Amino acid sequence: MLPDGSVAPLALSPLRLADDARPLRFDDRVVAVDGVPVASAAEVRAAVERAEPGTRLRYTVRRVGAGDLDVTIPTTTFTAGDYVELFLPLLLGGLVGIALGLVPVLARPDLTTTRLFFLGQLGLAVNFGFLASDAYLVHHLPRWGFLATGLAIGSFLHLAMIMPEVRRPMRTHPHATLAVIYGAALVQTVLLGLRSPIAIAGLGCLIAAGIALLTANYAIAAWRAADPSQRKEARVVLASLLALVAAGTLFVASNLGWITLALPVAVYLVPLWACAALLTYAILELNLFDLGGVVRRGLTAGILAVGAVGLYVALFLALERLVDVTTAWAVAGLVAAVVVTVLLTVAPVRRAVEDAIERTLFPGHRAARELIYAASRELARLREVSDLGRFLRESAAPGVAASSMRLVWGARDGPVAEVAPDGPSAALVLAATDPLTPLLARAAPVRFESRTAGSHAAATRSAAERAHDLGVHLVAPLPPSATHVGGFLLGARTDGRPYTREDERLLETLAAQTSIALDNARAWEEVRQLEQRLAAENLYLREEMQQAHDGTGIVGNSPGLRAVLAQTERVAPTDATILVQGETGTGKELVVHALHLASQRSERALVKIGCAALPEQLLESELFGHERGAFTGAVGRKPGRFEVADGGTIFFDDVDTLPLGVQAKLLRALQEGEVQRLGSNEVHRVDVRVISATNRDLLAEVRAGRFREDLYYRLNVVPLRIPPRRERVEDSPPLVEHFIRQDGPRLGPSVHAVSAETLQALRAYSWPGNIRELRNVVQRALVLSHDDVLRLPGPLEPEATTPSNGSCSRVPLADQVRELKVRLIRRALAESGGNQRVAAEALGLHRQSLTRMLRDLGLQDRPARPRSS
Repeated sequence: MLPDGSVAPLALSPLRLADDARPLRFDDRVVAVDGVPVASAAEVRAAVERAEPGTRLRYTVRRVGAGDLDVTIPTTTFTAGDYVELFLPLLLGGLVGIALGLVPVLARPDLTTTRLFFLGQLGLAVNFGFLASDAYLVHHLPRWGFLATGLAIGSFLHLAMIMPEVRRPMRTHPHATLAVIYGAALVQTVLLGLRSPIAIAGLGCLIAAGIALLTANYAIAAWRAADPSQRKEARVVLASLLALVAAGTLFVASNLGWITLALPVAVYLVPLWACAALLTYAILELNLFDLGGVVRRGLTAGILAVGAVGLYVALFLALERLVDVTTAWAVAGLVAAVVVTVLLTVAPVRRAVEDAIERTLFPGHRAARELIYAASRELARLREVSDLGRFLRESAAPGVAASSMRLVWGARDGPVAEVAPDGPSAALVLAATDPLTPLLARAAPVRFESRTAGSHAAATRSAAERAHDLGVHLVAPLPPSATHVGGFLLGARTDGRPYTREDERLLETLAAQTSIALDNARAWEEVRQLEQRLAAENLYLREEMQQAHDGTGIVGNSPGLRAVLAQTERVAPTDATILVQGETGTGKELVVHALHLASQRSERALVKIGCAALPEQLLESELFGHERGAFTGAVGRKPGRFEVADGGTIFFDDVDTLPLGVQAKLLRALQEGEVQRLGSNEVHRVDVRVISATNRDLLAEVRAGRFREDLYYRLNVVPLRIPPRRERVEDSPPLVEHFIRQDGPRLGPSVHAVSAETLQALRAYSWPGNIRELRNVVQRALVLSHDDVLRLPGPLEPEATTPSNGSCSRVPLADQVRELKVRLIRRALAESGGNQRVAAEALGLHRQSLTRMLRDLGLQDRPARPRSS
């Protein structure tokens, strides 16, 4: 009986009732007992309690639309067995509902769907399990039942709009839709609390609307979902919803008197909980979750449930001394349910409880997880691939209790090498044919428990034997990319236990972060190389701009110069290798700049190598670059001049001064188009145009053994000879005017003319220093000029003449020293009969020094013949 005296749904009860009670219907209201008017269920209960068992009481019942009628029912004693028979199924059903609601919220507490499902199940469970007995017997807590009903209705309607997919109008107008849903639930709660005549009808309408929405949503998904598995899942849930509709229809029909049928409570509850179970399956199937997290949260919930039961028992024992048993039962259950709800749904409280339980029961797992998470955060900070591998080996391996952890990485179709090994001897390289290499391209880790088998079908016998030889117990691949593969190779656990699925999941998470970090490191390396190259190009561009600012252009109109310029114009657009020859000071570098500016590579840098200005020890590093640690002082990686000039032009000035050892490596770079940094095994392809310049006769250097013949023919594809100043006598006036315009403003007073005596002297002089000497003379005259006419401050130095006896020559000192060395060494070898040890002693040299000098001077293959006596 409900609090207002209305008859409760008798079809819920399998109790044996008197035949006279059968005509009673749902919503019949008792208005008198034995002729005594009553106004509520409490007064009916008081009248019944005054009668003796077996007494037949006459109940006057008022039925809507039919007036009053009398029903005589014998009075019986309500025993504990009756209580269990009527309310125990409801209590068990409520507990099942709470359990079903807890599973998804424990699996994914961050999802709105799981929280709504839990709140809906909680509202049903509170009404069924704890408040049903109070509502039907003592009527002390009906309004709490109304609040739980409103909570269940609002959550159920909200859930119906978003499962399995968000539908209109929730998708288009979410805020307005939620306002309508929860506003209707609030209105229904108020109507129930006020015992409005339309409250039951409104409740039925809302329940019917929720079931209809949910059924329609799953019906659409059952035939229109893109994924076949989702369609199959939707059809299963749809079948359970239809069974629930059938059970609800049967329940309503039997209680409204449309049919005469009294079934056990379980008949009505089983479809409800079956549908709830299938909805739980749908929630979890569509949203994957961490089983370990569910176990931990489930244990948390279990501990909380035990605490809630203890709280419930304590409250029940305390309250039964103050109120009747039914009220104590309901109040204690309600308080326990509220406490569990707060602990599980209020995020700060739930996290605090879970953290406390995890620190106590799972300290090892917590430490491992925190270490892996810390490693994932650190991976985003590292920029060097070597630092990345070292950090994983030293910091991440203890997180999974691994005795060793190797990170291997490489091209998909090439060998896979270990990143940052402990030492050069410990570096691991897996060839493309290695049995472990295919495992790195798979998506799942592979465990090796024995020498003959692994935990995956891909772990063949050869792979297991190879893993055993390397001491590898677990292979965890990185997510493969289109170009690279890699993974972790872990040794045995330090605690002696085998690796578990939970270890694999942690490593999969770490592998995904490592893959991103490797891509970032590669990108960072490319950016850094581009920055270094840009800095180098800027340096060369600044030099070119400074040279352009100085105004050292090609000036003159002599036939020899016109021929050079015409040839330059023809060969500049091509990629032909050019050898520029000419005496010192003739302007070879100006011609090289003109060639580059007129070429198709003018947008890239012109990189100059002053071969005579760099020692042999640094020349190779400058040309080809070096890695960090390649030699003493190599503190960082540096690209070579070839890499900087990639796509542009490289200019070898004084190419004749290159040492023979560097000449051999330069020849290989020119032939193959590849360079290799010092200290690196990686080969870089380059596309450069080569221009060389020399003030010597390279062919004579080849005959003398000081220049490689094959390199000479490689460089001398298109020769350009720059005429000396003495062959360009008619270019004197324009050259002088050019230097006056260039240097006059900064060196002296304004000069507007050149004296005839000065021009005559300039034409008559032989200019051994060529254009450079002419510029120096003009600058000196500008500094010492007193008016606006340029005059020479003194006579030009005459050209040095060579005496007839040949005691003095204009051969450079270095060439004379070289020739003297050749003569002395040949004489010593001849006197020693070709014995290099004896010859070295005669010259006061070590044997190794003599051998090196023979190689540098090109005398190794030319042993001297003994002198005849």
